[in-house]
Amino acid sequence: MSGTGVSAQKQDKKGGISAEMLTEIRKGYEGTASDKAIKNALNAAAINVLAANSENIAMIDTHFSDEVKTKGRTNQKSSGRCWLFSGLNVLRAKMIEKYDLGAFTFSQNYVFFYDQLEKA
Repeated sequence: MSGTGVSAQKQDKKGGISAEMLTEIRKGYEGTASDKAIKNALNAAAINVLAANSENIAMIDTHFSDEVKTKGRTNQKSSGRCWLFSGLNVLRAKMIEKYDLGAFTFSQNYVFFYDQLEKA
């Protein structure tokens, strides 16, 4: 794998790996220490971690031109209701500002119940 030059011309019509290309890759695998290290890395880490280019990441501007004032936020904890939480977070910030309220949250369960009732 480490010294194999795989031809992009052997890709299938959709740009994927063809059977011929896969055969060529398998022939090039020599089982060297670097081949084993690459195989272990591919098996142990997510592809987005392995493919990240740290030089490019350092050049990303993380500053925003507009900043939205918030009054805290709530966490949906992967419940699939991000649309509900983001909407209520926006409303909550406006309510706190308009009525000079302390910290509070709207009931996500209340809104979710009526969302499900409407869909039924």
